Amino acid sequence: MQLHNKLSKEALKANLMNEPFNRITLSFYKYFKIAGNKSWISRVHWHQTL
Repeated sequence: MQLHNKLSKEALKANLMNEPFNRITLSFYKYFKIAGNKSWISRVHWHQTL
């Protein structure tokens, strides 16, 4: 399994710029409330500090 690019960042950018079509990036989000968010935030912060 390959976990790295075969081409450099510059080569990939050049390939994108030379494509004969334009790309559009779309993002979709759904926001929701988290019950008990104080304890959830403290657990997430604790895991990030490990």
